[in-house]
Amino acid sequence: MKKIFAVLAVYTVLASGIYAEINIAGSVGGGATLLKGSNVRTDVLQTGSYLAGSIEAEGVDEADSFGGSVKINAEASTTDPAAWAWSASVWWKPVYFIKLQLGYIDDFALTEIVGWGYHANDAETFVVSPKNNYAGDYFSDTTGFYSGTGNGWTGFTFSATPIYGLDINIAVPFGKDKEVKDPITGIITQKVKAVNTYMYTSAQIAYTLWGLGRLAFSYAGAGDGKLTFLRDEENKIETVGGRPYDPLTDSLQLYRVKSQAHSIYGSFLLTAFEDRGFSANLGFAYTMPAKYGDTTVTYNNPLEAGLGLSFGTDRMGIKARIGVSFMGSISRNDSDVLHEPLMLGLGLLPYTGFGPFMFYLNAGISYKWPDEYMIQTANIYEPGYGKVVEMGNSTALGWYLNPYMTVTIGSGRFYAGIQVESDGLKYVGTDKQNISSIRDGLDYYPGQTIIEWGATVGILFEF
Repeated sequence: MKKIFAVLAVYTVLASGIYAEINIAGSVGGGATLLKGSNVRTDVLQTGSYLAGSIEAEGVDEADSFGGSVKINAEASTTDPAAWAWSASVWWKPVYFIKLQLGYIDDFALTEIVGWGYHANDAETFVVSPKNNYAGDYFSDTTGFYSGTGNGWTGFTFSATPIYGLDINIAVPFGKDKEVKDPITGIITQKVKAVNTYMYTSAQIAYTLWGLGRLAFSYAGAGDGKLTFLRDEENKIETVGGRPYDPLTDSLQLYRVKSQAHSIYGSFLLTAFEDRGFSANLGFAYTMPAKYGDTTVTYNNPLEAGLGLSFGTDRMGIKARIGVSFMGSISRNDSDVLHEPLMLGLGLLPYTGFGPFMFYLNAGISYKWPDEYMIQTANIYEPGYGKVVEMGNSTALGWYLNPYMTVTIGSGRFYAGIQVESDGLKYVGTDKQNISSIRDGLDYYPGQTIIEWGATVGILFEF
């Protein structure tokens, strides 16, 4: 448990005493990859290290009407240069059931059981792999659930509890649209448009049913509802993973797109049997269709569903999470429909412990159904042109086995774990380059499935 020490301070402002409580907490941790390798013959054994620290100060006045926080994070690793960031927020309660906040926004997530904390004891930072996805890294472990307003938002939030059990939250991120200046003259060429801010607004309503659970609905704004094809520096479509279709060139390989479409979430957290050690979280997500500019290309974002289950105590039990992404497709009015592959993921985490020791057997599998592509020939009048077919040998079974342990003594914790995993995708050469595209007219994935393994340790101290 994180230890927080309180410092009681008295400030004098204009000869008036203001009593405030200040809480300060922090942590510093380091991790090391003792050895890492794969079944690729030309691969080399690797090592690595990671170091991170954070400190946070929170304050609230005696009347619990004003408060704020400041947090500083720093991290470095053998693969990334040292970096640090800070965030701050301040809030005011004009009345006891309304809270207004300005600054950093990282709230309103409804990912109990399936999200951060699923592995317990902050193990995600040091010994868990994959960290935030189902096996194979095909899709997120919070699929189907609203993940909150994270990702470094800075803006305004309104929270209200008008009646007992009812929570209403609204978040508006500022900084999504930025002012643009001419690099030579310094003249402003593009001003911040209000519409480009408010179309990212998120809203949520949650009601706690006494003795049963929490029912919630969330809305996440995501921009202008357009579809963007990501391109490299040479203005060519990138060929690394993602969705099919490039309407500009009619190249119907699997290309990555960015869908700025609004999403609606519904979830129910069952807490009626918490006293018996059982809880469940069920979530669904619907993302609206996105269009590419003014063309007739439409991307139907996949539907998502997720389920989290937990049974046991702090010392012994099992957790499970299931996610599914399905019914995604992209099309143009004058072409057949290309379907996005259905993806299904399952994670299991039995655990037990005694004294300061805890042992976890983290395991999971995922399955990706076949990709599709559109037959193309030199002559559009040849038979079969434009027909959508499955890409041979494009299914993938991802899996991981990740046993790890923790030893907790006071404010310190030691971690040790082993990771063995495969995303089940087929690769060529010595580089892990996903060739989910048609190469040389072939409709299959040549190459091998890569299995990776590693051994890691970590130490964390909290104060």
